[in-house]
Amino acid sequence: MAVDCDGQESDECNTGTDPDFQDDTSFHEADGSPLDAASLPYVVVPLPSSIWKYTTAGIHGGDILAVVYNGHVEYAVVGDEGPSGQIGEASYATAQALGINPDPSSGGADNGVTYIVFPGSATSTIQNHGQAVAAGRTLAQQFIDHN
Repeated sequence: MAVDCDGQESDECNTGTDPDFQDDTSFHEADGSPLDAASLPYVVVPLPSSIWKYTTAGIHGGDILAVVYNGHVEYAVVGDEGPSGQIGEASYATAQALGINPDPSSGGADNGVTYIVFPGSATSTIQNHGQAVAAGRTLAQQFIDHN
């Protein structure tokens, strides 16, 4: 997992803490503001390419994921797009919740992170983590029950 710190500027995510900081995300809060990587668990999907287009897989901004690491699960949303050749990036808040070093320059995890996306599962407000957790738990149980 690489750590993404894009979106709203905060003490944790800014040009001083992340040399690649961008003040916007591909998907936005209900009021049009960029997402806040320091407080909202989200993941980054690769930009569409000839190799893979996330929308062809039925995935859209705001869809819910279960991110699993070292026996822990964090529910997150699809919140940003990144380089087409890179997969496995998540927000500062996602890394921190999973016990992964969230530093955007030196943190992340080399392996052991699993992402399970639930296509078509976006909640009414992308920034409402409580909604994502509640829906994610239900979707995960359905996934287990049917597989």
